[in-house]
Amino acid sequence: MRRFGPTLLALLSLSILPALAASAVTIVAPGGYDAVEGNDGNSFPFNNFEGRYQQGYAADQFDSGLLQINEIAFRTDADPAAADWTSNLTFTVNLSTSQNAVGSLSTTFADNVGSDATLVYTATSGIVGGTNAGGTGPNAFDVILTLDTPFLYNPANGDLLLEVLMETQVNFLPLSGFSYLDAVESDTGTFDIGLQRVWNSGGDTGALTGSTDVEGFGLVTRFTYDVVPEPGTGLLLTAGLLGLAAQRRRA
Repeated sequence: MRRFGPTLLALLSLSILPALAASAVTIVAPGGYDAVEGNDGNSFPFNNFEGRYQQGYAADQFDSGLLQINEIAFRTDADPAAADWTSNLTFTVNLSTSQNAVGSLSTTFADNVGSDATLVYTATSGIVGGTNAGGTGPNAFDVILTLDTPFLYNPANGDLLLEVLMETQVNFLPLSGFSYLDAVESDTGTFDIGLQRVWNSGGDTGALTGSTDVEGFGLVTRFTYDVVPEPGTGLLLTAGLLGLAAQRRRA
């Protein structure tokens, strides 16, 4: 019986290995709002805000397994209708796996930050902008943060915590002239939407404590990430190909 030759084994490897590579996924949190306007809006933390802001995302909003988060995006609220807004912003973004679940975030900021906290984005006098076309929405996700450093997140280890340290805002438009960011507030008085925020808008990025909501509230957020293959998958493929090669030698 004819066995697989080296050339065929190589072709099999080339055809299978791309399927094992990381695959890009885009999700919107909270779930169900990718094409639905949120029921609220908020300017924090990218307009009319200086200080420390945390937003937690329930782990069950993400795929299982190891995820490499590469991009975070927000969108402007559809109401009130307004022109584009832009701000000169100086801020940093950290991501971590929090051991405090959504609904149980502490008003002590440090208690919510996980041991894997990573600085993922830095804006120094950069421009962040959004477009509000008016109407019923939702608007496009055009407040986009492409991470300087991707973050490896495993939802099995806890909820995701986003932290924004906003140092300065220069020439931000007045409240009557810019659109809030799209947000969702729980209509059940619970944390069923899988979002919770903690903030201190006093201008101190080193603030130790802040305020939180009594129910779920947060910005509608789009995450783009790669699902990282399990290391064992590649090893199994290699072992299988080596077995085929061994059969070839015995023939």
